[in-house]
Amino acid sequence: MNGKWEYRRLGLRKMVLILTICMVLVSISVLESEALDNDVARTPPMGWNSWNAFHGDINEVLIKEITDAMVSSGMKDAGYEYVILDDNWMANPARDAEGNLIADPVRFPSGIKALADYIHSKGLKIGIYGDRGTMTCMNIPESGSYGYEERDAKTYAAWGVDYLKYDNCNSAARSCISCDYETMRDALANSGRPIVYGICAWGFQNWMPEVGNLWRTTGDIVDKWDNGNDWFVGIINAIDINQRYASYAKPGAWNDPDMLEIGNGGCTTEEYRTQFSMWSMMAAPLIAGNDLRNMTQETKDILLNTEVIAVNQDHLGIQCVKVRDDGNEEVYVKPLSNGDYAVALLNRGEREATISVTAEEIGFSTLDGYGYLVRDLWQHNQFGSLEAFDADVPVHGTAMFRVSQVPVDQLPGYLEISSTSNQIVSSEEAFEFSTILNNSGVRDVEDVTISLRLPDGWSAVPLSDYAFTTIAVGHLVTAKWLITPALAADGFNDIEVTVSYSDEIGETVWYKGTRLTVIPPAGSVYISALEPVISTNGWGPIEKDLSNGEMGAGDGRIITLNGVQYNKGLGVHAPSEVVFNIDGQFETFISDVGIDDEVGNRGSVTFEVWGDNVKLWESGIVEATTPTKTVNVSVKGVRNLKLVVTDGKDGNPYDHADWAGARLLPPLEN
Repeated sequence: MNGKWEYRRLGLRKMVLILTICMVLVSISVLESEALDNDVARTPPMGWNSWNAFHGDINEVLIKEITDAMVSSGMKDAGYEYVILDDNWMANPARDAEGNLIADPVRFPSGIKALADYIHSKGLKIGIYGDRGTMTCMNIPESGSYGYEERDAKTYAAWGVDYLKYDNCNSAARSCISCDYETMRDALANSGRPIVYGICAWGFQNWMPEVGNLWRTTGDIVDKWDNGNDWFVGIINAIDINQRYASYAKPGAWNDPDMLEIGNGGCTTEEYRTQFSMWSMMAAPLIAGNDLRNMTQETKDILLNTEVIAVNQDHLGIQCVKVRDDGNEEVYVKPLSNGDYAVALLNRGEREATISVTAEEIGFSTLDGYGYLVRDLWQHNQFGSLEAFDADVPVHGTAMFRVSQVPVDQLPGYLEISSTSNQIVSSEEAFEFSTILNNSGVRDVEDVTISLRLPDGWSAVPLSDYAFTTIAVGHLVTAKWLITPALAADGFNDIEVTVSYSDEIGETVWYKGTRLTVIPPAGSVYISALEPVISTNGWGPIEKDLSNGEMGAGDGRIITLNGVQYNKGLGVHAPSEVVFNIDGQFETFISDVGIDDEVGNRGSVTFEVWGDNVKLWESGIVEATTPTKTVNVSVKGVRNLKLVVTDGKDGNPYDHADWAGARLLPPLEN
């Protein structure tokens, strides 16, 4: 992402109008409802919930491991505190002879009180799941709290529960939804323990702010960017719905667009970054839903971004408002307690977009001798301006900033970074790549260096200087390289430009990513475009252009190996054999191989490539932590190509194997 500043005078009347609108929104927030006053959740709750990653497959050992991972990963230090058991922690039936809730004796042999003590010993808090009806959503007999509210609330308090997620399944005949939730509210208040009360009733109703500390504004979230008009919502659907109720958010009372899907594998890194950015802008609860024991660095970088978390946890407790909507390009602003503003630039579209925002739109008034210090919350750097800025925002991405008004002499220098090349390149041809640095800041910069980070197997040869002693205000320089992709390159590939420089304020480092689409040589064919003549798979069917999600057809996610996402390939599950009739038409078979990130650091397999019953290549044992391997093998004259994956001798439950970007190359021309 790249910010750049323009110099324009503010329109005073428009600024006054925006400030007036903000004051009206705050007033409406006060008038529309009174919040539940139980002195908990004064900032949006942060924690982890078991449902998105594990559904009902939970047990005592798992929850303890997650608790330990919350501490060791740094999430506790970042502010996450609740470990929440979702549905299916109860016995079947769920109550003892006296009518008290009990935990499943096999999966939770020590009981919930002992588990709560363990979680508390780690400096964390425990959350639990209940339901207002006669049974929970998993239809466990006697599991609902209808008619047992006082008893259950006292049970939770005796166990040491700190948070209750209260669901809406199997409502009793002729029951009243608001009455049922109010009954549990009062029971919790009388339990003798402060307990955060989360209403999960699948859509906003105007009684909720007086009853709960947080309330679901949407249907259940799924691990997708856009799920249309379905009851199950994608990330962008949840944002749209949740924003309708912005005026209700305040300390102790929060709109809840459901849990985070970050790290579960169904969306791109940019889409996950958007979820975290917008949940924070919307003052929504930050409840992670991934397997904390096995997180990629990309997932950690998102969930542990303390600068974004600080926006979410701001004590003013105001949800952002949308100040501009240009169709696919949107600008959101959130006032903060110290007088700063948080700004999010959201790109809903299918192409990278440059989105701008003015100080006027943000809400600042003009002060002589003052400018604006802009902190990029994802790049963790800052730059200065006199009036307005914009950012290059990736597809489905969000740029996020914290903006302060400061004296002009405190503003740092700034180099605007832009890169140019063909957006579509061939894997068999070198291409020219240029980076332009424009000093659009307020002071000269020195000791400027530019470097590139390329995908594995790529190379770059400099065609010009890439280090500069000084770049004065208003001047620009250009650096050029000749880049050669790897022959196996395919689909989206990112080149990252790093620019470092210094000025009187200090040293600065910026990163600018450029996404290219790499096409294979003419005549190449993706394996996923062919129909196999034979296909056997360990669990479920093979998946085309998806990982193997196990039993169901189409239940996979974006193919991902060691954090790299692929838009083409086969997802299989050991043991697997897939045979294609290629009739001697191709020269080379190319593929990256490995265990998909969706199973974390588990599983081990062996990959084999066979041609006409002759083994052409074998990977050896590949574990989840093994660096991605690349197959590049001749299939000249081969009629039947067989791709084999075997278990690595440790059992196959986690053997989700990927033939990532797998394709056949035509014969080379003489």
